[in-house]
Order: sequence, then structure tokens, then C-alpha cells
Amino acid sequence: MLDLCAAGLLVDGVDSSFDMVEGCREEAERRGLVVEVHHQRVEDLMLERRYAWIYFAGPTVNLLADDETALRGLGSIHAHLTNDGAALIPLWVPVPTPTQELGVTRNTSDVAGTELGYTPLTETYDRERRTRTTTCRYERTTPAGTEVADRQWTIHWHTPPSFRLLCEEAGLEIAGLVDDDTNKPPSETTATSTAILRRLDR
Repeated sequence: MLDLCAAGLLVDGVDSSFDMVEGCREEAERRGLVVEVHHQRVEDLMLERRYAWIYFAGPTVNLLADDETALRGLGSIHAHLTNDGAALIPLWVPVPTPTQELGVTRNTSDVAGTELGYTPLTETYDRERRTRTTTCRYERTTPAGTEVADRQWTIHWHTPPSFRLLCEEAGLEIAGLVDDDTNKPPSETTATSTAILRRLDR
């Protein structure tokens, strides 16, 4: 987002994480940029204007944990698109975490040298509900000690037919949907694809 602003584009940002919003504002100030970043959830989005383009970064839509929440998120897109606007939505179908990776910690460190650890502990993969729920352990080690937090991370995915129905219910149409690897319509084995949405009532 900041690179786009630095290039002269007018871009507003939204994130449900207060820490991410504050981090973006701090980095924008460091770079001498003036930005609008809102601390809101997409399913409850209430901004003051509508947009010609809306983009969900990465698998954001997969973090909407069920169809009802996803529908509310799509309704927010409808409410904030201009009549001739479009939304670009990446879609991702996750595979189950390999059994041999459960209980195995992956470590890294941030720019300040803080050690960070991530461990997937258990997982439920539900094809009918299209959800993958992973219980994870996060560890953060500094000279002051180690902080540990266990969290559940739910990924909710969509098939082309299920996503199309949700879009139509939200007043949107899929103007384009392509496999990211082949640039063709997605197949049953497609893992990542991108949808272009437009208002049905434009």
C-alpha cells in the first residue's frame, strides 16, 4: 500500500489488526507519506466513500470463517464500490497440513532480533464445511523471556459455484475468474485463483 501511495496513487487501507494499522501509520510517517488506514473488519466495513477499485491482499477472504461472514464481507464490497468499479479477490483452496509437520516448530527472527516460533499442534479439515481449523502455538523470545500463546486459525475456502452464489446474494457478479497458474478457468485441482467482481445493479 505504501509503495502505491509513494507512486502517487490515492489508496486507503483497512485491517482488523490494530497492530498492523499502527505499524503502517508509523512506517508511512517514517517515509513522509500521508495515508488513510482504518481499523475495521471487512464484514462490518463503514467508510465515508466508495471506490473504483477494491483489492483483498492475499487470502484475506479465507479468513472470513464461514459463509455468513463471507456474505457480509461481500456485502461491504457491494456497498463501497462505485457503479462502474471492480473488486479483485484472490481465492485459495488449502490442503491439509501434512501429518509429519504437526508438532514441529518453525523458527525465524524479526528485524530487531526477536526469536519467533510457530507450531501447528492439531488440525481439523472439513471438506463439507470447507474449513481447515488449525490449533497453533506462537512463541516470542526476547532477553526478558518467552511469551507463548495458543490460537485457533480457521481458513474457510470457496469453490467457484459456492462463491458465485454468495456474490449474487450480495448483489455482485463474477466478471472474471482465472487460475493463477494457468490463466484459464479454474479446475477441480486449482489451488489459487483470482476473481473480478462488479455490482449487479450498476
